Amino acid sequence: MKKNILLFLTLTLFFFDCKKQKQPEFNDPDWRRESLEISYNICEKLESCLTQDDLSKIKKGLQNYAKSEVKPEKCNEKTKKSRVYILTGENPQKIKEVSRNCYLEIQKFSCEEIRAGAIKSSIPCEEMRKIQQGIE
Repeated sequence: MKKNILLFLTLTLFFFDCKKQKQPEFNDPDWRRESLEISYNICEKLESCLTQDDLSKIKKGLQNYAKSEVKPEKCNEKTKKSRVYILTGENPQKIKEVSRNCYLEIQKFSCEEIRAGAIKSSIPCEEMRKIQQGIE
C-alpha cells in the first residue's frame, strides 16, 4: 500500500513538473543591446511628451513616481527582466520583429497622438504587450 502511494506521488510530481516546463529563452547578446536601445528610446520619447499638465491629472503623491517610470534608465532596468529582452517564447524572430515595429510606430507618433492613446491602438505595440504578458 505504501509503495503504491509513493509511486503515485512520484508520478504525480513528475507529471506536474513536465507540464510546467519553462518556455525557451534565447541568449542573443546583439538583440539584448538592441532591445535596451529600443527601450531607452521609447522611454526618452515618452518622457519628452510628459508635460506638467499631464502630471497634474495624477494624484500629487504619484507624480514623482509617474515621472520616474518613464526615465530611460528605469525603463532599461525593467527591460532586462522582460520576456522581450530574454526572448522568452517560441519564436525569437517574431519577438524581435514586433518590438522593432512597435518602436518605429512610437517614433512616428506625435506627443498629442500618444496622449490620445495611439500606442494602445498600434497593432505591433499591442502584440508586444501580449508577448510581455506571456499571452502570445
